[in-house]
Amino acid sequence: WWRTCVVLVCVTAVLADEEWRQVNTAQGPVRGQKHPSGHLYAFYNVPYATAPKGIHKFKAPLPPPVRTEPFDAVNKNVVCPQYIDMDSKMPGRHLEQSEDCLIANIFVPDTNENNLPVLVYVHGGAFILGFGDMMRATQLMKSKDFIMVTFNYRLGIHGFLCLGTEDVPGNAGLKDQVALLRWVKDNIANFGGDPNKVTLAGYSAGSTSVDLLMLSKAAKGLFHRVIPESGANLAAFGMQRDPLEVAKSHAKTLQFTNVEDISALEQFYKTASMELLTADSFLLRPDSTFLFGPCVERDTEGAFLTKSPLTILKNGDYEKLPMLYGFANMEGLFRIDMFNDWKDKMNSNFAEFLPADLKFETDGAKEEVIELIKKFYFGGQPVSNDNILRYVDYFSDVPFVYPTLRSAKLQVEAGNDQVYLYEYSFVDENDNVVPHTNVRGADHVAQTVALMDGEDESLKSQAYQNMRKIIREIWHNFIITGTPVPADSSLPAWPPARANWSPHMRLLEKPVLQGVLLGERAQFWDDIYEKYYLDAVPPAAPNTDNGNGGEGDGGNGGEGDGGNGGEGDGGNGGEGDGGNGGEGDGGNAGEGDGGNGGEGDGGNGGEGDGGNGGEGDGGNGGEGDGGNGGEGDGGNGGEGDGGNGGEGDGGEGDGGEGDGGEGDGGEGDGGEGDGGEGDGGEGDGGEGDGGEGDGGEGDGGDGGEGDGGEGEGGDGGEGDGGDGGEGDGGDGGEGDGGNDSGDNTDNGSGDDNGSGDNEDDTDAADSAGHRDLIGSNLMILTVVLYFSKLLLNTN
Repeated sequence: WWRTCVVLVCVTAVLADEEWRQVNTAQGPVRGQKHPSGHLYAFYNVPYATAPKGIHKFKAPLPPPVRTEPFDAVNKNVVCPQYIDMDSKMPGRHLEQSEDCLIANIFVPDTNENNLPVLVYVHGGAFILGFGDMMRATQLMKSKDFIMVTFNYRLGIHGFLCLGTEDVPGNAGLKDQVALLRWVKDNIANFGGDPNKVTLAGYSAGSTSVDLLMLSKAAKGLFHRVIPESGANLAAFGMQRDPLEVAKSHAKTLQFTNVEDISALEQFYKTASMELLTADSFLLRPDSTFLFGPCVERDTEGAFLTKSPLTILKNGDYEKLPMLYGFANMEGLFRIDMFNDWKDKMNSNFAEFLPADLKFETDGAKEEVIELIKKFYFGGQPVSNDNILRYVDYFSDVPFVYPTLRSAKLQVEAGNDQVYLYEYSFVDENDNVVPHTNVRGADHVAQTVALMDGEDESLKSQAYQNMRKIIREIWHNFIITGTPVPADSSLPAWPPARANWSPHMRLLEKPVLQGVLLGERAQFWDDIYEKYYLDAVPPAAPNTDNGNGGEGDGGNGGEGDGGNGGEGDGGNGGEGDGGNGGEGDGGNAGEGDGGNGGEGDGGNGGEGDGGNGGEGDGGNGGEGDGGNGGEGDGGNGGEGDGGNGGEGDGGEGDGGEGDGGEGDGGEGDGGEGDGGEGDGGEGDGGEGDGGEGDGGEGDGGDGGEGDGGEGEGGDGGEGDGGDGGEGDGGDGGEGDGGNDSGDNTDNGSGDDNGSGDNEDDTDAADSAGHRDLIGSNLMILTVVLYFSKLLLNTN
């Protein structure tokens, strides 16, 4: 009997050894378990980097932790912070949101072979949701001849806030992806992989990531083939047009008002809780963006992209790699659940649904393009049940189809002769028809759903099982050889595309090589984007100190924007006249005190917007006449006290013809001194609106001690006044009022006492509508449904 026991012990030890595989990495040994599929080992939750925390949470990733003891890589459930509680949406999973989320999952064939090709797969989710283990490819890996890596990266604001500062440079989520690729290069050989045969693939936002990584110098040489599935580097959602404005706009929705002070804005985001940063989904925007996403960074060390994707593609300054590039034939079904709501909105205000990467100089040009789109897609008829398929086409083309075809064309023109185009068009007889039709289509990332594991495949139709075999063969061919159809394949020959989007493979149960891929639709948008494209720009440089002016007149500003003040005091004006502002925006004051005016006349404001006050006190006026306001918008007050009026007369001309500052007033008190000892200005007040934001939170300054001006009282502005601040209104001046020869108009809709209680009705209604939209779970659940298809068999 003791011999039997010895044999059983030995067999158990062998089986235990077979259940685990240990691999040494640069950070220490890790142990993976045999996967239930039986033909591979899975290493979950392996740290590839460390996410900075606290006020550093937007910085580039740090190196991963080092261990000396073996690490059991078995936890499947760590995900990065995100809006949706994925645990409640994914049956059978017990997911844990954590800032310590930069982990990789490595799937290694049960073989002793080395130098295997590697597939790195980037998950999608609008840059807002998702995690690496959302998809697995055990069926694709049955050939046991390549390794697969999936991973998490930072999402939403956490991953894509872009202020252009040292602490918030932008693209943290993409820098995580670069860190993962570097980890693969340094460690994958220990798992049996070849770091020189890495294919990078991804779906939806992951597809856009792959396409952007191909353009980034930071990722050059880290992968060698690419498979973007339904997402391109030129997608409107793939690049923030103006990341600073995005950050400011969202901060206001979070009740932070001092958005024009970049240092204060940065501090707000750096100290915000993760719960606050993940409070909104951004999934319901009609402009084909999800608000926060990748950005063009300032040219600093460690930047991911310092030029726009379009600029890089046109210059050809990137590594040309073999590319398997395409989309499903009805990507726009992604928005089908919004149809009943959006069709009426499209009929009443189609401009809301234009892609965010178009810009028009005039309303007439915008209306002309809108009419062209309505005619092209809807035959000039209202959007209705009768043309719902054209609605699907529109939301296929704008976010997915056209950006892919535009990028493919530019790549071929730049010399990439290995771009293989496809359209996934297979539909199963059991798929739902499009509402109000008898037509079926392949919806967003349908090719990914076919490729990856899902529900029990034996329950699917034989046609769909055949389609899955075909798409897996094509992807496998590309991973191994760099071509989708090798010479010895039974599939139709598949040559690379030319610049006219031809040929392409139509992926059906029996694939068919065809000519131009959606050429008429692509050319339609080519004509529009050639004239009206709004390219992405980096954030402005952080503030630097301004020097003191000389003893002569201050120079006139140029035709561009005035410079931003530094974090110290603004420079003092010279003893002559202050310089006139340029035709662009006036510069923002720094975090210190604003500079004092010179002993001559104060300079006139430029024709653009007036500068915003800094966080310190506003500068005092010069001893001469005060300058006239510019023709553009007035600047917002700073957080400190407003400056005292000059000792001379107020300006004799009219106030600026533009609007008051669109941001909130300063949070400090108004000027503590008198309004100036001379007469008030003889001209009218500005003709534009008051500021659209709230008034300052401090008290208003006291009025001047001198007499009022002899001219007409200025009109209060033809638009609405801004909302009052939370402090008291300023006291009236101690001198006599001016001889008023004209009638004063309404001062605006704000509360005279600055109580902040009187909001503009339109703004309130818009805010309420925004809250209702964000509160809707319909579209959010639709997104989760798409991704949950990839999880039904991944427990």
